[in-house]
Amino acid sequence: MPEDKKELAKRLMAEVYADGFNIYQCLNKLKKELKLCVDFPPEAIIWTCEEYLRTKPNVQTPYPWFIRVFTAHSERYFSEQHVRESETRDKRGGFAQSIKDILGGMK
Repeated sequence: MPEDKKELAKRLMAEVYADGFNIYQCLNKLKKELKLCVDFPPEAIIWTCEEYLRTKPNVQTPYPWFIRVFTAHSERYFSEQHVRESETRDKRGGFAQSIKDILGGMK
């Protein structure tokens, strides 16, 4: 049975933390700076942890490295999510509900 994405993210975060990179601190600092009240996507965290495990000898300044890599992986996640949503809408032949609401209010 494949591992749940949240569980995989937790496992990789623990592995990265054990290796000396405080990913928890980086995630919390970024969340505070962005004033977010929702969690980051597990996929972006997974990809960031995997990137760290591949390139850890090259990381000289942890937080700037984290921001650069996590931003790239977050953009990738949201781009892929947008494509999936677009494909779903195309299959149904309709618009997103928010667009329907806007158009409905114009009558």
